[in-house]
Amino acid sequence: MAKRFPRDQEDAIERIMAACRRAGLARGGLCCWSRGGSEINGPTIRLAEAIAQNWGNIQFGIHEVKRHGGGSTVKAYAWDVECNTRQEKVFQVPHMGTTRWGARRLEDQGDICDTVVNQGARRLRACILGVVPWDVVEAAMEQCEETLAAHADTSPTALARLKEAFAAFG
Repeated sequence: MAKRFPRDQEDAIERIMAACRRAGLARGGLCCWSRGGSEINGPTIRLAEAIAQNWGNIQFGIHEVKRHGGGSTVKAYAWDVECNTRQEKVFQVPHMGTTRWGARRLEDQGDICDTVVNQGARRLRACILGVVPWDVVEAAMEQCEETLAAHADTSPTALARLKEAFAAFG
C-alpha cells in the first residue's frame, strides 16, 4: 500500500508544521535533559509520534515480548514501510522502582505497566527519529519554538489584566 500511495513530502512537512503550530503540541513537544554534564535539547515522544503520524507510511509501537522473573523483555520499533527503513530496539526492563528510600521491587501490575511504557517510550522516540529525516525533525522543533514564542497568555488572570489596562480607553 505504501508503494501505491507514496508520501508527498511537501504535504507531509506542511502537516507536521501545522501540528507544531498547535500550542498544546508545542508545549509538550520539546524537552531538555542533562547528560554527561551537557544540556541536551530534543523532541519529546509526543512530538516524535506527531511527526511519524504526519510523515505517513510509518508503523511504530512498543511490544512487551515476555515477562520473566522480575523483568520484562520489550521491543520498540519504527518502520518506514515506503522506504523499508526500520529501527528496532529490544531491551530489558527490571520490575524495580526508585523511591527516596532506595530501589524496591514492583508488585502492582499498574506500576509494572507504567515502568515498561516509560522505558519503551524512550526507545520508541529513538526509533522514530531514526527513520524520519533529521531535517524534518529539526524543522518541527523550530516550529514548536516559534509557536511557544508567539503564544499569548490567554488565562483568565491575564485577560483580566488586559481588560484593566485598557479600561481607561473604554
